[in-house]
Amino acid sequence: MTYANHVGKWHDLSNAKFHVLMGIIARFIGLMLIVTAAPAGAATVSAHYFAFEPEKHFFDGGDDTSSTRSRAVVDSGFVHVPIFNKGDWVYQAKAAAALTTGTLRIFAFSDTSDFHLPEAPPSLLGGYESLPSASFLDVVSFAAPVGAPGGAAVPVTVKLDVSGRFAGFFSNMENKTSLQIFTPGSLQKSQVEFIWSGREGPDGTPNPTATALGTVTNLAVIEPSQLHALLSVTVMAIPGNPISISAAMAATADAGIFASGLVGFDHTATLSIEAPPGFTFTSSSGVLLTAPVPVPAAVWMLGPGLVGLWRMRRRLPSSRRAKFHGSRRSRACARLLDPVRRRRIGRIEGARVDAQVNRGPRQARAAIEL
Repeated sequence: MTYANHVGKWHDLSNAKFHVLMGIIARFIGLMLIVTAAPAGAATVSAHYFAFEPEKHFFDGGDDTSSTRSRAVVDSGFVHVPIFNKGDWVYQAKAAAALTTGTLRIFAFSDTSDFHLPEAPPSLLGGYESLPSASFLDVVSFAAPVGAPGGAAVPVTVKLDVSGRFAGFFSNMENKTSLQIFTPGSLQKSQVEFIWSGREGPDGTPNPTATALGTVTNLAVIEPSQLHALLSVTVMAIPGNPISISAAMAATADAGIFASGLVGFDHTATLSIEAPPGFTFTSSSGVLLTAPVPVPAAVWMLGPGLVGLWRMRRRLPSSRRAKFHGSRRSRACARLLDPVRRRRIGRIEGARVDAQVNRGPRQARAAIEL
């Protein structure tokens, strides 16, 4: 590829990305205006994806943004784009955000490895790039427990637990996740960015790199398939005064010719809020972190297990069921409660005593048989 073609490709890329980025910036500014002007109504979830075809021309995208629903989802699905019917290039971009669970999920995939035109002109050698993003914003207010000073500021920690994976070759893969807390007169931020170019290719690296901003702990980039970071921001919150919580995630999977790139952060990025004991919070949306905690599968299996034991007992023969039901002593006690059984046992025991003292074996057996 000539220098002119390189310049033309990046010029087209810059023009296409410029409009996309301007749209994202406009949405971010709108969210900022909502937070500063009317924090009581600032609850928003959004999900976006964009895809660029060879020569980086924008050709597909999806958008789902809402200030009334608690969840936004977009998904391009796996799209196969044939090139002259001799190859098959694949891409997918999907994103989801949910306030009820405080989660962000994104997935980006681009693959041009199935390509059978080595003599193709440079205009077909651009590859595919998938760009999904997801975010949510909500305003929370804390309430002090009964008897606690109402106007004293207390420390509140907001965390975002991020995990994901990279896979591919000859590709540029990125993921950026940020957590921001807006309080009156201040903005605090925590951010992590993972980058990897794949194990193969001229710029291939064995492991991803990570860049952290703010408080980021539990950072793991040992393997491309095991990426993890815990973002946290601590602020001093006054009960009754609202604070805004914003979380965002974006990814890029850029596959050139004969390449593949996967950015899988669909495991989830999960939000949590830690306040002093007794303090509670309410959100502008009314649904932030209200989803019930999933019950472990073992608990759900307890009921069918008990039913199975009951059915097994019902199918046992009467003699075996008696053994299964209780001990020898418990069965003896049950027989003693029956008056007829008690009288019969008394006669048998008396006959045994008489047999040992006054009578012979034959008479004793006859008494016992009575």
